[in-house]
Amino acid sequence: MLGAAVNKAGIGHLIDAVLSVELVGVYKPHPKVYQLAVDRLAIPAGTIAFQSSNAWDAYAASAFGMRVVWCNRYGQRPERLPGTPDREITFDRRVRTGMNPKIVIMRLAQTMISYLR
Repeated sequence: MLGAAVNKAGIGHLIDAVLSVELVGVYKPHPKVYQLAVDRLAIPAGTIAFQSSNAWDAYAASAFGMRVVWCNRYGQRPERLPGTPDREITFDRRVRTGMNPKIVIMRLAQTMISYLR
């Protein structure tokens, strides 16, 4: 299901792997979900660049040890959960309305590239 959405959006060439909770049979924020990425990519958690627009997901991935960018689309307050995203990006409300998902992906990618340098 997730792979089909990526292909339909035309962004598959920008993504190294598409992983889904369906593969581990539990839901986020269970650590098994984040461990799936470590196992499938065969790299340490700290070398994975994780992006999410869900604060709880970003915080959980950070607590697991991943490098995280939280795309705070709605100006949410920080969560009171273990972990802290490494970076937070926001979008002006005027820009968010009707924004092309490819533009959002590209902005996240640009943020991660600058972060990883």
